[in-house]
Amino acid sequence: MKNKHFWSVLACAMILVGFGAGLIGCILIGFDFNKLNMSGDPVQNSHEITEEFDSINIDTSVSDISFKVSEDDKVRVVCDEREKEYHEVTVENKTLKIKKVTDRKWYEWISFFNFSGHNSVVIYLPKANAKNSSWKQDGTPDFVVKDLTIDTSTGDIELSNLLIEGALNVNSSTGELNCSRVQAGSILVDHSTGKVTMDKVLADNLKIETSTGDVRFTNGDASNVDIDTSTGDVYCTFLSDKILTTDTSTGDIKTPKTSSGTGGTCNIDTSTGDITVEYITK
Repeated sequence: MKNKHFWSVLACAMILVGFGAGLIGCILIGFDFNKLNMSGDPVQNSHEITEEFDSINIDTSVSDISFKVSEDDKVRVVCDEREKEYHEVTVENKTLKIKKVTDRKWYEWISFFNFSGHNSVVIYLPKANAKNSSWKQDGTPDFVVKDLTIDTSTGDIELSNLLIEGALNVNSSTGELNCSRVQAGSILVDHSTGKVTMDKVLADNLKIETSTGDVRFTNGDASNVDIDTSTGDVYCTFLSDKILTTDTSTGDIKTPKTSSGTGGTCNIDTSTGDITVEYITK
């Protein structure tokens, strides 16, 4: 019993010593954990683009992504970067490519050293090229691109007032996807964890696959809709009625009692969550 008591006291003492050493370390760095980041100090770099392009491909790991209007009509990509974590911004085959690059060593990926903080990628585009676009919504779009591909692990994606003449492809793991006043030929979203919110979005084909998170599609339309989610509610308000197919394992289903199906087809499948579909008029 004495030996057992001795080891218990020793273990508690070692825990207290470790806690004290950690607290002293935090005090010495002023509780600024970014100082432990072995990727270098954070900086904001601006990449100005002079080559012509019509499509955009974004491949980044931990960044919020958004588009803004360029006040000086110049194209630039503004990124939060570090010495060992930066972006390659190039134009190849008329496609603007934004790719995250890291020069970290293996031990620098240990979570204790990984304090990257909040990162963002902002694409500034001139509004002039959107004046004569074929836009089905009120007003004119802020931006026009042929195709847009976004591949990210962790970060929010904000798309608004955007006309995509071809395809919008989004592949993301953790974060929220918010689209407002977006028009595209086709939209394909493969999303793991986080909400997917789309308002006033128009497309010929819409497909959303998500594991965990609600899907909210309002005041928009697509001829062919396919929404598949594991855990989360699905709420849709379409501008036209459709041939509906809905299925949920655990949850309530609320859909219109009658439908002519003149607006195309819609398939919604969720394992755990409610499904609600309504039709509205402009």
